[in-house]
Amino acid sequence: MPNGVGVRIPLPAPQRNPRKETMTTPQTTPHPDSDGGRTPFSPRGQETTPLWEDILIILAIISLWPAVFRIESVVSRILMYAAIPAMGWVMWRRVRRLRGLFPHGRKR
Repeated sequence: MPNGVGVRIPLPAPQRNPRKETMTTPQTTPHPDSDGGRTPFSPRGQETTPLWEDILIILAIISLWPAVFRIESVVSRILMYAAIPAMGWVMWRRVRRLRGLFPHGRKR
């Protein structure tokens, strides 16, 4: 590595640590609901997104298209207004599920 004058100064070789060269497993802390700490991250409950929630979101998006194309009817308006609380409910379930992944909450 050159110094300010341009002369190369050799750097010392890094020290070899034989303990760090061995393969180590990821350090885990066992969660009370986990499988004893064998996996690096084990969320509580392992709840996945149900298929009906995804279908409900797609139907809510489809219910908006009559308003986009300006061909609204009474039925399409009812479907749009019914989609609002349904999407709120799906959002509440997903936020609750997301918070369940981090049981200790936010540290300030």
